[in-house]
Amino acid sequence: MNKIKLFFAGLLFLLLGMTATGFSQTATYTVTKTTDPEPKLYNFDDSLCSPQMYGTLQWAIRKSIDDGTASEIVFNIPGSGQHTITLNYELPTIINGNLTIDATTQPGYQDLPLVIIDGQNKLERGFYFHDYSNYTVKGMGIQDFIRRGILFEYANNIVAEHNVITRIRN
Repeated sequence: MNKIKLFFAGLLFLLLGMTATGFSQTATYTVTKTTDPEPKLYNFDDSLCSPQMYGTLQWAIRKSIDDGTASEIVFNIPGSGQHTITLNYELPTIINGNLTIDATTQPGYQDLPLVIIDGQNKLERGFYFHDYSNYTVKGMGIQDFIRRGILFEYANNIVAEHNVITRIRN
């Protein structure tokens, strides 16, 4: 009987430890490219993902959606100065909460965005967060979209800071 109690006590301890550490960790995805390839090149399994997609903003957003956990997207694009990600395709709708997109992590960031997403006046919107809560977007330059730079719809607990949104047509 004592062995059974000891077994269940150990199991409970293990599960509590996993809950406190393993399930609450944040996944981090690093954007290292300014390209915007065809979304069909994406695969959640990085070993099957096209090398053209891996490391792009599209890839990072899709990974954060697919993993379903708290996620942070950070930037480490090679080279100094501003980097423009010219979007050829709409970014995926962000449909799970607890996501931070932090362009202040780009090396050299001071007060103005070093990472800019550009819709080329062809795309309706930049970032679209739908439902859930706990979204943060900071340090991004967002320009040349038809309707919106950032859209939060049915979302709460939102932080949007140190972003520069320009040349939105409507």
